[in-house]
This record gives sequence, C-alpha cells and structure tokens, in this order.
Amino acid sequence: MSADGERSVPRARCAPPAGTVTARSTASTSTIPNRPVSTPKGPAPVTLRTTLLALVLGAGGGTLAHLAHLPLAWMIGAMTATTVAAAGTE
Repeated sequence: MSADGERSVPRARCAPPAGTVTARSTASTSTIPNRPVSTPKGPAPVTLRTTLLALVLGAGGGTLAHLAHLPLAWMIGAMTATTVAAAGTE
C-alpha cells in the first residue's frame, strides 16, 4: 500500500521477443528459444518373442563361454551375448 492508503498496482513486464518461450524458476527468469517438443521413446514392449530371443541368446553365450572354460561361464557368457545383441539394435 502506498502512503495515501491506496493499493499500488504492480508494473507490467516487457514482453519477450517473438518466437521465444519464457521459463520461470525460483532463481531467475530466462528466455528459451522455441523448439519442437519431442516425445521420448519408451522401452520396447516385452513380448514372448523378445523373451525367447533373450533366453536363446543367453543360453548360446553361456554355452560358448563354458566351452572356452571361462569362470562363471553361464553368467558371463549370457550377459555378454545379450549386451552385444542389445548394443547392435541402437
């Protein structure tokens, strides 16, 4: 309130340049250029086919590691085979 008892009206802020969007945070106000919004892709749906493929890859990798006489062959082989297969899909 002002000294004469009337409410003071807050001043209007200047509008940002055209084509920008203002983002507000508790710390400060910044201007962000307008960009198209992309929706993030979620994980692929788990189906019977993908589950069976993972099991076959894991068993194959475990078998190869066992034949190579690696320690923890069934775990290391399956983990390596499925990781290599997943890296190839990206």
